[in-house]
Amino acid sequence: MLTPKASGKLKIPDEEDRYFTEMEAAAREYEQLIGGALEKVVKRIIKRYSDLSKDYEALGGAYNAFSLNESGGSLPHAIERVGQASDGTYLSLQELVRLHLIALTF
Repeated sequence: MLTPKASGKLKIPDEEDRYFTEMEAAAREYEQLIGGALEKVVKRIIKRYSDLSKDYEALGGAYNAFSLNESGGSLPHAIERVGQASDGTYLSLQELVRLHLIALTF
């Protein structure tokens, strides 16, 4: 391990060092201003996506139940397909929420 000599002189900060220090301080300030507000917005959006996914889950179940009550022709099959699409949207939204929650922990 290298240790500095006691007789060594400290470097006087030059213009570039001061510029870097000022920019670093400005970046930290910007990060603090934006970081807190942005995190709140992201959490609110995640909650809304989660609520929306639950609505699609209920909608898909309603369409699928409705398709079982219909008889004849291609109508029950078409209604069931709409229900499956709602179920697929539910699953996609759940995955989106899960991935965003994982990203927030980092």
